[in-house]
Amino acid sequence: MSVKNQARQVLFAVMDTGPGIPIAAQTLIFEPFVQTETGLKQAEGTGLGLPISRSLVQAHGGALWVESTPGAGSTFYFTLPTGSPDNESRGN
Repeated sequence: MSVKNQARQVLFAVMDTGPGIPIAAQTLIFEPFVQTETGLKQAEGTGLGLPISRSLVQAHGGALWVESTPGAGSTFYFTLPTGSPDNESRGN
């Protein structure tokens, strides 16, 4: 895991060395109840973790995405703003 302070936001990165996620599935995994073939084979989870995580991050003004190469693992990134939207609009 890594954390970097960027202009007006903090970038978090969580890396794994798993099987990776095919490009075609990288957008689908953020849909409720959708799992990759590997996830289905392992019979773990319901496919709600990533959609809930994305909703929580977006509710706080951030973004969540994945970069992955099949066979080489995945990195999940998310950003969170460093200030509240109310303070930024008032110039604080």
